[in-house]
Amino acid sequence: MIYTHVGIAHLPTEYHIANFPKLGVQSPTCDFFEDYKNENDSNKPWYLCPDTVGADMAAEAVQLLYRKSKFLVNDHQLLARLLNEDRWKTGTLPKDFIRHVELRLFRSDYEDDNAHGELIASLRSLKCLENGASIVLNLELNKAWRGHIRAQKDEKRWEYRPADSGSGDTQQHAERDFKEKLLLKLSGLLLPVLNELKGSVYSIALRTYEPWWEFVLGKNENTETEVVAAWKEALGEDKKDA
Repeated sequence: MIYTHVGIAHLPTEYHIANFPKLGVQSPTCDFFEDYKNENDSNKPWYLCPDTVGADMAAEAVQLLYRKSKFLVNDHQLLARLLNEDRWKTGTLPKDFIRHVELRLFRSDYEDDNAHGELIASLRSLKCLENGASIVLNLELNKAWRGHIRAQKDEKRWEYRPADSGSGDTQQHAERDFKEKLLLKLSGLLLPVLNELKGSVYSIALRTYEPWWEFVLGKNENTETEVVAAWKEALGEDKKDA
């Protein structure tokens, strides 16, 4: 067991489960899985190799890794594979050990009403996680302004900028109102299934980065009104409206 902890300490604490074409990079597969598609991959750490340490110890190491790592997913369609396919081929069922999942929802994930059923089904699949798990949904609220779009590589997200500066106050007000309405609509879509998940996991949070904001779901049933009220309070908009 001590060798397992020593080995795991040298592995990443975060894993990106990324569908790269969604970020504008032409790649046909998800590297998280394809990097280990060959069970004899020489890059696999020795303490994760059944042939080196034995099947039981390798499985124990992988289970510990799943339990302690945070999995950052940028495509809800990859959740099923993450939960059910062991990247390290030890026979472990990941969903029995995963405790931390962060899922990024792009606007393309929820703007199409016809795709809502698939999105909700993906979220509902997280009910298989054991009590004690935490789920964070990172919501992309940026308006697709016509103009310059550039990648913020350091923060691993996209930033949208208006084509013309115009009136700064007017632009900011329009963008703020847009995001608030979008958050209200998105909350109405997500909260029913998130309220379901609360019975299975320990913590669920909604989060945005522009601006930074987080809403942790309470024990009772949460509503769209509560979410938007928390948003306005965090931005100080409740004081401006008073």
